[in-house]
Amino acid sequence: MSEKKMSSSRKHHLKSLMLQIAQELIAEEEAQSLEDRKQYMSENITPLQLTGSIAELQDLCKKMHQKIDVIDEERYDLGSKVGKSDKEIEDLQIKVQDLKGKFKKPVLKKVCMSADAMLQALLGSKHKVSMDLRSNLKQVKKEVKEEVVEVEVAPEAAPEEEVEEEEVEEEAEPEPEPEPEVVEEEEEKPKFKVPKVPDGEKVDFDDLHKKRQNKDLIELQGLIDVHFENRKKEEEELIALKSRIEKRRSERAEIQRVRTEKDKERQARREEERLKKEEMDQRRKADDDAKKKSALTNMGSSYSSSLQKADTKRGGKKQTEREKKKKILAERRKPLNIDHLNEDKLKDKAKDLWEWMHQLESEKYEHIEKLKRQKYEVISLRNRIDELQKHSKKGAAARRRK
Repeated sequence: MSEKKMSSSRKHHLKSLMLQIAQELIAEEEAQSLEDRKQYMSENITPLQLTGSIAELQDLCKKMHQKIDVIDEERYDLGSKVGKSDKEIEDLQIKVQDLKGKFKKPVLKKVCMSADAMLQALLGSKHKVSMDLRSNLKQVKKEVKEEVVEVEVAPEAAPEEEVEEEEVEEEAEPEPEPEPEVVEEEEEKPKFKVPKVPDGEKVDFDDLHKKRQNKDLIELQGLIDVHFENRKKEEEELIALKSRIEKRRSERAEIQRVRTEKDKERQARREEERLKKEEMDQRRKADDDAKKKSALTNMGSSYSSSLQKADTKRGGKKQTEREKKKKILAERRKPLNIDHLNEDKLKDKAKDLWEWMHQLESEKYEHIEKLKRQKYEVISLRNRIDELQKHSKKGAAARRRK
């Protein structure tokens, strides 16, 4: 039994459902891509910390400058890959258009599908409810919405708490009675008597003073002798150190002189080799020009004029991809002059370098994602070309040969 033809309302409903599902899938894909981007940036770029001395800030700027050079080179490589993929996709699209024009599309049979079948194919096991739109349309009734009015009731006033004050009577403390002063009787101090020197023995204080002076002089002389001995030793050590320094200085001068002589010899050798190489190149070029002129004179004027025009259009030797890359990266790299900057300017420079590094990482991530999309597009175009070649005449002839 053939199913009934689908009405326009069902088609419109199915189309809206498909668009809604596609919109949800696109939103999920965008959210996932944002999360992947945040994770990539957090893994590859560390947060900026501007704490520390001037030397630490200078080291931070130098490290970021080196990292910027590496990231810029990787970004350039990814950009060149993206450009090559764009050219490949363009060539494949042109090939698809050529194959489309070479054969007539086969007439496809019209297939009638119900709404339930389309939803089953789209949603799979999630689709469980059958869609009967006509019965739903018949059962639609206007529902009157009841408005619910909410009345706010003010909260009752809280009863005031009564505070009872307790009176505390202060008891008067009795003043302490003055204690009677006790008068201590002063004890009588004992009186000491000066001892008397015996008349028989007399002490000579001048003799004692002279002995003390002689002893002090002897000790002072000993200290002076020790000081001069130490000083003499220090002077000898200083003289020996100066002699060692002079000897080392002369040795360094000799080593430096030998090194400069070797450098001069090496430079002279390199210059001689370069001149020899240039002479050989000039001779080879002259021989090639002579051979070319002799060939041109033999072949005629018409061919020589066209060859000369081609040489003028060519405009010299073509640059390789590696040379182009070196030139572009050298133009993009800027020298880092931070030796004369103070702390505030160093912080500003570090912020600029960090923002530049962040921008390069974001461009690198965009190139990576674009390469993924291009890879999928290339695979789909190649599969499409294979399918189109099956129906073309060239493809049929190739199959017959097999």
